[in-house]
Amino acid sequence: MNLSDATLVLLLAARIHGTILSFPVPQNFDCEIKLRFAVPHTMLLDARTQDLNSEVNCKSGALLNMMPLVSNILSSSIRSGITRAIAPKNNLADLKHDDPDLYAYLEQAHIQGSYCHFQNLDGLCLRIGWRPLAYAIESHMRDLIYNAPKATGPIGAFNYDLEIARFRAIAPREQSISDPTYAFPAKLLPSEQPPYESGDMSIFGGLLCLAGETEGCELVKRNQGADGRFWRSPNQIGKKGEGTFSGDQINGVFAYFATTNDPAAFSRYLGFIAGNAEPVPSPTSPVDMAYKSCTDDPFQKCMLAGSEWNFLNAIARKYGVTNQIPIDVRDPETKFGDQFDDLIWPATFAPRGFELHLIGVKIAIARLLGYHTSGLANAAAIIAAREPENPFFLYLHLGLDQSIITKLARKCYVDQNRKDYFQWQWERSEIGVDQAGRTPWDTSMSWDCVFMYSLLKNQVPIGP
Repeated sequence: MNLSDATLVLLLAARIHGTILSFPVPQNFDCEIKLRFAVPHTMLLDARTQDLNSEVNCKSGALLNMMPLVSNILSSSIRSGITRAIAPKNNLADLKHDDPDLYAYLEQAHIQGSYCHFQNLDGLCLRIGWRPLAYAIESHMRDLIYNAPKATGPIGAFNYDLEIARFRAIAPREQSISDPTYAFPAKLLPSEQPPYESGDMSIFGGLLCLAGETEGCELVKRNQGADGRFWRSPNQIGKKGEGTFSGDQINGVFAYFATTNDPAAFSRYLGFIAGNAEPVPSPTSPVDMAYKSCTDDPFQKCMLAGSEWNFLNAIARKYGVTNQIPIDVRDPETKFGDQFDDLIWPATFAPRGFELHLIGVKIAIARLLGYHTSGLANAAAIIAAREPENPFFLYLHLGLDQSIITKLARKCYVDQNRKDYFQWQWERSEIGVDQAGRTPWDTSMSWDCVFMYSLLKNQVPIGP
């Protein structure tokens, strides 16, 4: 790759009202600010911006004094954006602790800025590469695939019903607020108030549904509000404020629709989404219209991008209602450059933990919708190579393999003295422990074990 420095000149012409970057300025003050900066060639983990003399045409000494601070804040924001884009952790220290293998690989990467053109606008792109060639992405992917766990043999006679019944019996359920006759899968922490927590039950309910558990299907079905949108759990319908849904939780909705036959609910959902669009990045600087899966979303956690529209279009084809998809997002590959086989990239670079689990979830849903490609097979092999003790990942990679039963025997067990049931352990790293030194399987919510044994019993076709 060409490692010459690239410079971006950013022109901001805006009416400033009240504050800019938390500093007081005169009310209703017009001025033009030019922030010039470059992203020079560095090692990725040392990524920085270089100030190239910003300018302001305002006749205000206060604003002139602010300009170095503005440039520094912009540099900090870009560095933070680079970190989140490459490895979405709070900081690199977290990544080094939680995923040392990925951190070691990223240490070898080079980065530089360059001009680019996107949707008729000039912008700044960040290019990443490796030296020597042995560290190239393709070589890294091939090594992971080669080192993925190998099949050990088919599963012999096994009493799945016994294991499912054992874990169903201790799995926590939260009482419905609106229906006293109904309780649904949830997490349980007796030391907390309230003791039950269901904020992640859209995705976990959807996965239970995918595995053949009717309680999971019923949970997700009841998550849908009267206007067609979905919520995190039945008890959170109508909840106000940010965080009422997310890009993680929508995967449970996809799993529900991929598993069941509920075209009426799907049509209501598409109707809600079609009527819930807004200009991005802002109403005053619109580049495109973005659809969202929730309201009250200041941090864009519900914005639907290429991955989500791939699933929505695939589900629409299953139900024969492609005409209900908004016209501008009926071809996600053209609009977003996204297709199911692209999951191989986040499979390689997503940090271990819930981000990597989400890749497994997407592989499972895509396969349930009929997409069995070599790209998905490679993505499944990669996540299994990165977390070889994860039974869910092994099922995606190997199918009904005896090694899965062995892993489950170690991680799914009944402890009569245990009080906390709050982890879906398949979304946690093998090396992770909580502040009390407990592993994820020490605090398993038990529904994760119901999920795995049901997958095996029902031979759900999400394996190779």
